[in-house]
Amino acid sequence: MLFAYLCTSWSIVSGYSRQVSLGHSTFVGLGAYSTALLYYYFNLNPLIGLLASIASASAASLIIGVPSFKFGLRGPYYTFSTLAIAEFFTYLFIGLRDITGGELGLPLPFKNDPLYLQFRSKIPYYYIIMLMWLMIVLLARKIQSSKFGYYLFAIRNDETAAEACGINVFKTKIVSSLLSALLTSIGGFFYTIYYMYITPESVFGLALSFQIATTSLIGGATSWIGPSLGAFFAIPLLEITRTTLGGRFIGFPLLFYGLVLIIIGRYIPGGIASRLFKDKERVR
Repeated sequence: MLFAYLCTSWSIVSGYSRQVSLGHSTFVGLGAYSTALLYYYFNLNPLIGLLASIASASAASLIIGVPSFKFGLRGPYYTFSTLAIAEFFTYLFIGLRDITGGELGLPLPFKNDPLYLQFRSKIPYYYIIMLMWLMIVLLARKIQSSKFGYYLFAIRNDETAAEACGINVFKTKIVSSLLSALLTSIGGFFYTIYYMYITPESVFGLALSFQIATTSLIGGATSWIGPSLGAFFAIPLLEITRTTLGGRFIGFPLLFYGLVLIIIGRYIPGGIASRLFKDKERVR
């Protein structure tokens, strides 16, 4: 459900308007580290860290988005710029080892205090992430059928024609990227309170960004339910192959995952959702 949540967040900007980001782990990492550092050094409640996560990710989104969209950065140029930014933050947080623990990571003290969202059982975390996932799926469905959603799909189909029709392309892109970053940072916040241990590579790494993007595409990035379908199909498949074959054949789980992606792209280019729902979700 965490991946379903992250993939749905990604699709709001990358699926609906085709501003494909391969650096969304930037916002996961900022959300995770904002929460972790405030708790580790200042003993602040993770809910306060959540506010810091949202603020830091929103600021980063504007710093990245405003110049990119203002100067018409699009297509592969925008994609590679987001990838470079994710790499920058990875090495930045590795370099700040006195604060972040560097590559060794930052283990967080466990208090077993529900007020700090710390529980010995995994069941409360299950309900927290389930609520988060349900809320973002409902939000995605609302966006897809709203005027704002129509603007995003118009930009996706033909940005020049959308602008000629009176759509403020720059403003729409900024709002969608800001919303996507904000929601993604909340996923990073959950990562911290659940695992209680983070490293720069685990939350900023390109592997996470690629997995978010490819999982969304498998499910159908233009559908409100597609990213969740992709997560519920691909993540268990990856984990099963990793636990059964990963020890004997190094790299095979990722190879198998890549083959699944190729098959989906070849025979169901619109993702699983396009086959299940066909034209029921087409924007009219």
